[in-house]
Amino acid sequence: MEANNTKQHIVWHDDAIIKQLISYAVGCMLGRYRLDKPGLHIAHPNPTDEEIAPYEYNGEQWAIDDDGIMPLMPNDCGFSDNASARFADFIRVALGNEEHVENLNYVEKCLGKT
Repeated sequence: MEANNTKQHIVWHDDAIIKQLISYAVGCMLGRYRLDKPGLHIAHPNPTDEEIAPYEYNGEQWAIDDDGIMPLMPNDCGFSDNASARFADFIRVALGNEEHVENLNYVEKCLGKT
């Protein structure tokens, strides 16, 4: 793309893109967004049972967190709604099983953390 005779290009920042993906994933975990529909899903207090019901995406069941509280702890902490474990599950459901480990490794590489 050229503007005013100076070349411009888009700079891709992997860490920023992955942070946006994590933000979207948390939104899907809490029901703000859905994998199967565009736009906002729950953007009001007191959602209905239908709004928080599990749904299917890519042949997998996805459940919205029932209490809106997701601890941020190591994967082996024992909480089934642990945010890091739920994020790994989000990557599997959203992007598929085939390259799940590679996708998680890419996220870790972009963030510089395990």
